Amino acid sequence: MSPHPNNPSPANNAVPGLVAADMFTPGRAGDRRVLVWEGTVAAPASPLPWHSSTPVEVFFHTGHGPATQALPQEFTRQLDRQLSALSLLSVQRLLEGIRTYRTQGRQPNSNTTRKARKNFMKDVMRELVDEYDFSEQDAADKRDEINDALVVLHESDQVTFGPSQPGMSVGGYPSVGYEPVNSSVGSQGKPMSRALEEAAQAVPAERRAGVRILIRAVLTDSPELAKQLRNGQAVLEPRSQAQRAAISPRAPPWTPGKVAADIANNTTPWQPPTSPQTGTPPSQTPDTQPRQQPDPAAPTPRPSPSASSPGWDPDKSAALRRASFPHPASAALRKPPPHNHTPAARPHTNPQQPHPELDR
Repeated sequence: MSPHPNNPSPANNAVPGLVAADMFTPGRAGDRRVLVWEGTVAAPASPLPWHSSTPVEVFFHTGHGPATQALPQEFTRQLDRQLSALSLLSVQRLLEGIRTYRTQGRQPNSNTTRKARKNFMKDVMRELVDEYDFSEQDAADKRDEINDALVVLHESDQVTFGPSQPGMSVGGYPSVGYEPVNSSVGSQGKPMSRALEEAAQAVPAERRAGVRILIRAVLTDSPELAKQLRNGQAVLEPRSQAQRAAISPRAPPWTPGKVAADIANNTTPWQPPTSPQTGTPPSQTPDTQPRQQPDPAAPTPRPSPSASSPGWDPDKSAALRRASFPHPASAALRKPPPHNHTPAARPHTNPQQPHPELDR
C-alpha cells in the first residue's frame, strides 16, 4: 500500500489541512478547494445496482476549531469507513434504519462491545511491553492516555443504520477512532440523513429492496461553506471523468500493533505521520495522488432493527462485507529502538472539551 499522504505544504497551493486520502480526491466548491468521495469508485462492490446514475451529495466540514481542523486525515479515514458501510445498504434497509433511529434513538454500547474495547487496549499494552520494551507501568500509562481519547465507531452511524452495536474490524477488534473527530462527524449526520431519506423516498417502493443509494461526499475545512452547500447557496464545480474516476490511498487499519507502534514513535494514531528526516509532514501535491485499489479494514454487520425484512439477508451481507472489505496487508511500520529510558512528559491527548456522545 502506498504511504498515506500527509498535509501538503503551502507551495502546493492547497487549503491548509485538506489532504487527498482514503478515496477522497481534490475538487472545488465556492471558489475553494474541497475533497470529494465518489461512490462510483470508492464504495465496495455489491450485487445491488445504484438507485440512479446521479449521486446524492452530502457535505461535511472538519470542525469549528483548530483541534479538529488539524486532523483532516482522521476525518477522511472515519468518513470513508462510514460511507463504505452505508453504501452496502439497500434503499429499503436505509429507510428502516433512519426511521427506527428517529423513534428509538441511540443504543448504548453492550457489555460485549465494552469488553472488546478493553481487550483491544490490553493488547496495545502487551505490544508495548513485548515489542518495545516498555515497563508495565509506562505501558499502562500510555494505554490509559490513548484510551481516554478514543471511541468505538459505528459504521454506518446509528442515525442511518438504526440502533445497533458497532461492528468489528481486522482481527475481530472493534473499529476505533479519535473522539473529537467522531463527535464532529456525528453532529453532521442529520443533514446527511435527511438528504439520503429524501432520495430513498423518491425510489419506487417496488425497487427499494433491490437498489442502493449512490453517494458523493464533499469535505471542506469551512463550516460556512458546508452550510452553503447544504442549502444550495454554493455548488460543487463540475468534475471531469478523470476526476470522478480518481482515487487515493486508504489508511492502514487501527490494530493494537499499529497503535503501539505509533506510541513507541512518540506520536498518536490520529496524528499524521512525519518524515523521519525532518520530523515534519512531507509534502504531496493533492492533484497527483497515486492510484490504488480500495483496501479498507473489514467492518462486519450488526443486527438490524428489522433483520427479517425484504432486501436484508444477514448471512449474505456478512459474506458481502468480507468480500468487499478484504483485510489489508500489514502496514509497514517503523519499529523504534527498545524503550530503555525514562519517557518524556507525555503530550496531552484528551479532548479539551467534553463531548456528550462518546460512542457513535
